[in-house]
Amino acid sequence: KSHVRKFWLDTEYRGDCSLRWNSPLKDAWATVISVRQMDEILIGRQSQGFLGSRGTGLGPDIERRAFSIVYTQSGQSQKTLDLVAESESQCQMWAYGLLKLARAFRAGQDPREFYELWVDVVSH
Repeated sequence: KSHVRKFWLDTEYRGDCSLRWNSPLKDAWATVISVRQMDEILIGRQSQGFLGSRGTGLGPDIERRAFSIVYTQSGQSQKTLDLVAESESQCQMWAYGLLKLARAFRAGQDPREFYELWVDVVSH
């Protein structure tokens, strides 16, 4: 079932760089993924969640607007957050931006210190 949510990057929550969102059905701690917890970003409908759904009502171009964040929270099994952006360029901006942040963290950089992040967005 699809839900419209606002997502944002927060560099102050728990002293970390995190992706956050609001959900009326979940506590604040359940609506945050730290960049350090992100294992992989999948472009398109590649996750088990997407493969098991038909994407009804999400438009014919869903494949170009969909991406998934694969992450592991401490002491838990791997999870997936499946997202569909409003446009293909928004999808690329979020997916590649998060990927760059996660790679920077793994390389020993602190993503909270980034003032700018350049992401190549291809428009068709």
